[in-house]
Amino acid sequence: MVKEIEPFAPTVPAPGSLAERIAIMLEKRQLSQHGLEYKAQLSRGYVSRLIKGERTKISPDMMRRIADALEVSFEWLATGRGDADGVSTAAPVAARQLSHPLEAAIAYHRGKWSAPTVAAARALGATPEAADLEPPEWADVLDQIEAAMSKVKLTARRRPA
Repeated sequence: MVKEIEPFAPTVPAPGSLAERIAIMLEKRQLSQHGLEYKAQLSRGYVSRLIKGERTKISPDMMRRIADALEVSFEWLATGRGDADGVSTAAPVAARQLSHPLEAAIAYHRGKWSAPTVAAARALGATPEAADLEPPEWADVLDQIEAAMSKVKLTARRRPA
C-alpha cells in the first residue's frame, strides 16, 4: 500500500505581521531564510518558525540582529511603521501608531511593566538625555525602573479622624 503525500502548502504570513515584513525583505534583498539566519547569527530554522507563525514574540536583541541583517530600521521591523527602502509598508489603519521608541518597547512587551513604571519612563522620555534611545534600550530602562520601584515600599498613612 502506497501512502499518499499531501502537497506542500506554504504558510502565508498575516498581513501587517512581523512574519510578513521579514518575508517582504527576504524577497527584496534576494536572501534565503538560511542566509538571514547566517547574517543575523540565528539558529537554523529560526526564521522559518517566525514566518510560519510558530514563533510570534522575539527579544529586542533578536529583533535588532534581524533588522541589521535585513538592512531595515528596528522600528519598521518591530511595528511596521514607516517606510523600508521604498517598499510600501503602511501599517494597517487599525494599527496603533507608535511615535516614540519608548512606545514601541511598551507595545512589544505589553503588560510586562506596572503603570507607575511606564509613567516614570514616559517622564524620562521627555528629557534630552533619552532622545537617542532605541526600543531595546528602552526595554532595559523599563526593567531597571521596575526593579527600583519594587524596592520602594510605600505604606499608606492614616489621617487622624
